[in-house]
Parts: sequence; structure tokens; C-alpha cells
Amino acid sequence: MKRRISGLVCACLALLLAVSLVALGCPPQPVVDPVPVDIVTVGAIYIGPIGDYGWSYVAHRDLSYLAEKYDWIEYIYADAVPFPEAEGVIRDFIDKGATVIIAHSFGYRGVLHMLAPEFPEVKFHFPGGFQGHLMPNVATYYWNEYEVRYLTGLIAGKMTETNVLGFVAAHPILRLIWGINAHIYAAQRVNPDVTVHVTFAGVWYNPPLEKEIAHSLIDLGADFISYHTDSPAAGIAAQKRGVFAFGKALCLVPFAPDAAVTTALLDWTTLFKYLIQGVRDGTWQTGVFDWGMAEGTVKMAPLGPMVPPELREQIELKAQQIREGELIVPRFDDPKW
Repeated sequence: MKRRISGLVCACLALLLAVSLVALGCPPQPVVDPVPVDIVTVGAIYIGPIGDYGWSYVAHRDLSYLAEKYDWIEYIYADAVPFPEAEGVIRDFIDKGATVIIAHSFGYRGVLHMLAPEFPEVKFHFPGGFQGHLMPNVATYYWNEYEVRYLTGLIAGKMTETNVLGFVAAHPILRLIWGINAHIYAAQRVNPDVTVHVTFAGVWYNPPLEKEIAHSLIDLGADFISYHTDSPAAGIAAQKRGVFAFGKALCLVPFAPDAAVTTALLDWTTLFKYLIQGVRDGTWQTGVFDWGMAEGTVKMAPLGPMVPPELREQIELKAQQIREGELIVPRFDDPKW
């Protein structure tokens, strides 16, 4: 367990400092008698190792950055924590003075719901939840990566030579399905002949298995590989086999420079700052905080040189339209899609 660790910044990702953002999701609930505090101690718990170069790595990087930048934020963490051990770790954080808990996996939700009534002064957060998962001191958050998945689908549908695309996924949960479906819908919209093979690993972090699945999809003819797992292993496999890949969360270029077309980049700094600032100011409110490209939580990494100029211009225009709210990418669980 460490405190106030320096952030590690991906070359493709500029950290955003703006905090005047509006939380999306459920309507705000009134806050009674807000009491500002001087120091906010944040306790973060991660399901994977902070060296996964994916989900846990990025959250740890961004919380470390905030703790370094703002002297009123203290940061403690524990990584690679199995679900049965989460309660003890969180109680230890609270004993150390944590008033903000970021339990960075949906699987920790049950533990938070159990602890929240016991510690009403603590604000608990977990990713991937919905309105029905909220409590007076429990909020949920996520990144709308499906917005970039829509763009990657357009690219792959236009550029594929085999008409076969591959997707390495972790679990068939709804928010992950949104991204997969956005990718498939966009690819087939511009190329009706495209087939997309999706394989679920059944685990978030297992680099050898992620590579194995990517190789099997390439053996089926896929010339573009996407992944929603917690390591860049599938992108590295694409690099080895001479096909293209789309990254997730962390810039793929350092790991697969010839394969990386773009990445759905993840930056928690604005969202986490918003939540922690609310605790400091006494204005924190529960809610569903799903932030995307408009808020800067999701970004599209610069397109690689393999993308033709005309297509590059089209994709960059659409990315701008999404950021500015002119193009709304739907969540592809709607029956009309």
C-alpha cells in the first residue's frame, strides 16, 4: 500500500484539468448542510494489478496525478484484491481516514452496499452500475467507450481486406456489449459483407489467454483485432501477425507500433476530480456518472499512418461532432438497432 505516488502518463493522452462538468445520469438529490473539509483521503481498491497497462493502471495513474497536483488529496490504494478480501481492505482504508472509496470493479458493488449504511459519512463509488444500484452515499461511474468503438467500426469496415474482424472481450456484461455492438453496427453500416467474430475470455486480465484468443481470431481471417480486456496482449498478438488493432484504455502504440490504428483512450482525471471535489466542498451527490468524449473521459488517439487521408478526415470530423454533441452515438441495446 502506497501514498501520493507520481502519475504515469501515456504519450497519446493529454490529461484534462477542467472540472466544470455536469454529471450525467439520475437527477441530483438535495444536499443538506454541506460541510467543507480541508483534506480528502481517497482509498482505491483494484481488482487487477496496477501494472496491467489497462483498467487498473489508468485509474491508479490518474488518482496518483490528482494526489500530486492537489495538496488536499491524499491517496491510498490496494491492487489485485479478490472480491472476498475487499471488505477488510475497505475497512482498513476507513480506519486510516478515507472518506472517499473508489472500488474500481463492478464486482465490489455488494460490499459497498453492505458497508454504506454503517459508514454514512463515507462516499462510496464503483464502476458500471445503474440507477437501481444507488444509495444515499453510493454512486456509480463509467466511461462511454462505445463512442470510439463506433468510430473504429467505421474504420475497420472501410479498410478490411478479408471482411473478417475479430473482437477479444472479457465478459458479456451490458456496458461491454454496448462497445462491441457499436463496433459491429458501424462496420456493417459501411460494409454489409463484414463478419465480426467475438470471443469472451471469461476473465479481465490474463495476457497469455488474451493473446491466444487474438491468434485464433486471426486464424479465422480477421485482419483487424479489437479488445476489451485489461492488457494490451491482443494488440501485441496483432503486431506479431501483421494485422491491425484497436487499443483500449491505454495508448497501444508503444506496444504495437505497426498494428495500432487508434485507441479508445481513458482519462479519469476530470471525473474523479469532480467526485472528490464534491466531498471536499460538501456538495457531493449520488448519481450515475457516465462520461464520454464530450467530457474528455474518453478520447480517440491520433490515427495511425495506415488510415487513408480521405477516411482519416471523415473519422476526425465525426469524432469532433461527437465531442460537440452534434453526433450522438446510441447505446446499442435498443431493439431498433
